[in-house]
Formats: sequence, structure tokens, C-alpha cells
Amino acid sequence: MQRAKGRHGGIYYYFFCGGRQDKICDQPYIPTEVMEQAVLDHYGHAVWLPDQFRVEIRSAVDAAIATNHDLTDEMQGQYTRRLDKLDAKESYLLDLASEEGWPKDKLREKVQIIRQERKQIRHELDQAEQRLDTGRAIFHRALELLDHPQTMYRQSNETVRTILNKAFFTKLYVDGRKVTEHQLQEPFDLLTETYRLYEDHRQGFRHLPSPRSPTDAQSRRPYAEQRL
Repeated sequence: MQRAKGRHGGIYYYFFCGGRQDKICDQPYIPTEVMEQAVLDHYGHAVWLPDQFRVEIRSAVDAAIATNHDLTDEMQGQYTRRLDKLDAKESYLLDLASEEGWPKDKLREKVQIIRQERKQIRHELDQAEQRLDTGRAIFHRALELLDHPQTMYRQSNETVRTILNKAFFTKLYVDGRKVTEHQLQEPFDLLTETYRLYEDHRQGFRHLPSPRSPTDAQSRRPYAEQRL
């Protein structure tokens, strides 16, 4: 971005390609307000998904998280049994430590190992549940942002627009006064690709030949075959 001063003392800002300095690009200087309009126009089709598809994705994410929580519950059961064994072992070692003749240093070392393992198990359980909940929250918020992204961008101030651009895109490609291409951030790239596959799948089914009724199929067989 370049800051320029007008004839009458006004300050103007322009975007320009860094390749101009190396004389490898003839892209013109573009006023910031023109670029803002180009980005706004791009929002109209670049970050859009149909309402019904977003509803289906939200349901699919919730179902997947519920299934994974079941797996987490199974894992939690295994860890709980392991924790019970560690507690029993620790109690046994502490009982030995209270008796005369047992090497206190070795017993203390074994107890410390047990406590460290127990701490690690509890940490892994907390992390597993947190990752699932965080993943669901990210997808839900991404789907909410896709509700009316262009309207939201239009009504936002400069700070919020900056946040939205960073949330949606890793790159925006400009040619002339238009945004021509983009690279999406996660999970919007995944959602967009999923929608493309979803549409390809639907279009494939639409172009399949419709099944014929038995009567129609029979009427198209040779007369001699119908007689048989």
C-alpha cells in the first residue's frame, strides 16, 4: 500500500504490485476504495454455501462428535480401570513404606512414577474431550460466518473487515480492479471442497437413466421373446 499526497493537500492511499518496482508488472495503482469494493463483490460468491447444505453439515458434525465422544467414553473406561490399578499399587507401596526394613528411596521412586503416570492419563483424557469440543465449536462458528458473509462484510468497520479477511482467506489474487482468485483458510477450504463433491455427486445421480417399468421393458423386447 502506498500513501500519496494530492495537489490540494489531501492524503490518498493506493494498492500496487511489488513487481512494479522490479519492472516485471504493469498492474495499475488501485485506490483503496476500489479494492474494497472488489473484495466486497468477491464475497458474494467466494464464501457462500446454500442454507440446506450448511444445515446438513452441522448435523453431520454433531453426529460425528457424538460418535467420537462414545469412543472417548470407551477410552475413559480403560483409563479409569488403569487409574484404579495405579491407586491400588500406590496404596500397597505406601503400606510397605510404613514397615521397617523396606528401602524407602526405592519405594518413594516407584510411588513417584505411579503418580506421574496417573497425571499423564488424566491430562490425555482432558485433552481428548477438549479437542472434540473445540473442533465442533470451530465448525459451528465457521458455518455461522457463512450465513450472510457479504452482508456482514458490507456492514462491518475496517477492523472487523480485516478480521473477516484473515478468517476466510490466506490469499486474494487481484487482476486489474477485480479479485480473480483466492485461497481459503481452514475449515472454509474443507467446507467448500465438500460442497463441490456433494454437488458432483448429486449431478451424477441426475444424469443417470431413469429406471423403466416392467411393462415398458417388456414392450421393448422382440415379439417372439414376449411370447415366450
